[in-house]
Amino acid sequence: MHKRRGMTLVEMALALTLTSLIIGVLAVLYGFTMVRLEHATANFAASDDAFLAANDISDVVSNSYSCTTVTSGSVTGLKCTMPSTGADKDNDGHYDSWTLSSVSRRGYEKVSAGKRVWFYLGDSTGAFGTSGTILWKAERSDDLNPTASDAITRFAYVTTTRKRYPLISSLSFTVNSSAQTVAYTIAAGSLIRAERTPGTEATNQAYTHTENRTVYWRYWRK
Repeated sequence: MHKRRGMTLVEMALALTLTSLIIGVLAVLYGFTMVRLEHATANFAASDDAFLAANDISDVVSNSYSCTTVTSGSVTGLKCTMPSTGADKDNDGHYDSWTLSSVSRRGYEKVSAGKRVWFYLGDSTGAFGTSGTILWKAERSDDLNPTASDAITRFAYVTTTRKRYPLISSLSFTVNSSAQTVAYTIAAGSLIRAERTPGTEATNQAYTHTENRTVYWRYWRK
């Protein structure tokens, strides 16, 4: 009977080399996959923040009686006068849907002017006119600028420290009163390695998304 000989030094070296090559290829593939995943996640996060924030603004504008822009310092916000009748569907103490007050004999919808709903970027206080990147929604019963007490914290924050839209970097509004429309642009950006807005990092380390919309306010007859 022939005895099975052990591996020679050359065979062992070859086996180690092949194993190292396989491990190296797998490491490269893993690294490439994780980088692409980080890019895809950042791209989605930026797009999602801008898209969902635009939806929140659109819901208010489309149900408003009228809208206008107001500037304080370096901050320009949107003020929408809402119908006085509506419903609070999420039990946060503020209307999130609105209805007609009446219908005229000719079939025209009519509303009574109600509260003013604002959107603007600000700092952690929520006071209008303070620079920042936190998207705030505020509500008042008159046309005065909103203070910190008018800002709706539940809209700006999911928890006491977690912002609802942490990736938004800029917001602008253009109102066309004759056409009863509001055009607005929301920009959001995300780093590929962290869920936060990019700073001075290289452009290939971050993704940005810009959401542009034009919304018609329908309850313009009073």
